[in-house]
Amino acid sequence: MKKERRRFLAAAAALALPCDPEAEALAAQGPASGASSVPESRDPMPSLKLGKYTVSRLIIGSNPLHGYSHFNQLFSRHMTEWADRDRVCGIMARCERHGINTWQFSHHERALGDFKRHREMGGRMQWILLSHRDIEEDHKLIKEVAKLGPMAIVHHGGSAERKRRAGRNAQIRDFLKAVRDQGVMAGLSTHDPNS
Repeated sequence: MKKERRRFLAAAAALALPCDPEAEALAAQGPASGASSVPESRDPMPSLKLGKYTVSRLIIGSNPLHGYSHFNQLFSRHMTEWADRDRVCGIMARCERHGINTWQFSHHERALGDFKRHREMGGRMQWILLSHRDIEEDHKLIKEVAKLGPMAIVHHGGSAERKRRAGRNAQIRDFLKAVRDQGVMAGLSTHDPNS
């Protein structure tokens, strides 16, 4: 059954991405492919300034790595089975090799663990934390996360939109203030810029 799932995921990935033997080899190498052993890209990635940080114009997200397919639970589960910690760290190393220097992921244990492992392997990726219900409701978690050194902590767009529709804008403002109080850049994402 696992082999069939892996074949399915490989076929799905092949449909979504151009063939890249280097990416497959890097992902297959696992931990040995740490960022410290990966040479820099020859062509610089365009970047911009965000506060005191230089951010690549292309950043990597975590939906495909942490099972947010927005399709169905089965596909999401297959995504997380394929994207084990070694593969995630290999992907991060490859991103750094090509000049992508920032990763945005949601607040949960798996993502934080993947990021810590990436750093242990010599990775230098900057990160932006996207909120989750736990951290939105318990602002003490903001203080804990701030100690880990994110560039920014951003209120999740879908959650913010639900709060705005329910007339709970004060909760969004309180969250953003709690982030700024920790000396971290605060952000608010949205799917609807008119709201």
